[in-house]
Amino acid sequence: MKKLAFLLVLTLAFSTAVLAQDTTQSSGTQSTTTTQTAPTTTGEQTQQTTTTTTTTPSTTPSATAPSSSTTTQDTSASTIPQRNDEGSPYRHGEIGVFANYLRLASANDLNTIGVGANLDFNVNRHVQFEAQMAYNFERNVTSASTTGGFTSFNRTGLRSLTGLFGPKFISGTGAWRFFGTLQGGFINFNASNKGPISGFVGSVNSVTEGDTHGVFYPGVGVEAFAGPIGLRVDVGDEMYFRDGAHNNLRVAAGPQFRF
Repeated sequence: MKKLAFLLVLTLAFSTAVLAQDTTQSSGTQSTTTTQTAPTTTGEQTQQTTTTTTTTPSTTPSATAPSSSTTTQDTSASTIPQRNDEGSPYRHGEIGVFANYLRLASANDLNTIGVGANLDFNVNRHVQFEAQMAYNFERNVTSASTTGGFTSFNRTGLRSLTGLFGPKFISGTGAWRFFGTLQGGFINFNASNKGPISGFVGSVNSVTEGDTHGVFYPGVGVEAFAGPIGLRVDVGDEMYFRDGAHNNLRVAAGPQFRF
């Protein structure tokens, strides 16, 4: 009986130790004391066995270091200065007058001088639509005619009226601006001995019925402004079409006013 009681106590102690080891906590050191009493009666003798089991759990703390990721984004904004005509007091266009020189190649390079005016409207800061008209004053032209063996010389006043319209392309936005233009229109020749005013009126009236021809004018120029007031110079080829193209040098210069 003593051996049986001893085996029973030993079995209970081992089971208790295994159970205590499985239920240890990871938060610290846990001390567990288990007392088992197995009464053993052999006559008048009572035996008490006490088993103390101390379990020290091995804890391996898992330290997790927070991962901190900092992303810094540097955005560089490249600002290109832009000229905004919306806020400009001169955003609508230009008006001007000019002296006009035209050399007529078909009339033995006849040099004619006149006056003109132009009106430009802004499409944007680099494009305008331009309309212009120039009236060149009378120049005497001598013509010879032979009748019955006799030659006579006649002197008549030749004047011209030109009307043009087309786009104007501008480079630059400061005080100095260069431009190019492609314009089409008409030129009217009128031969009479009238005065300047009556000759201009006669040229206007004869545009639809007189000696009028189509014109193509490519030109380039420069203009400079100080506030609303400026000066413009342009040069080009005023080609008119009559039995082919006739090339004529044209130069114009005069003041301009922005509005």
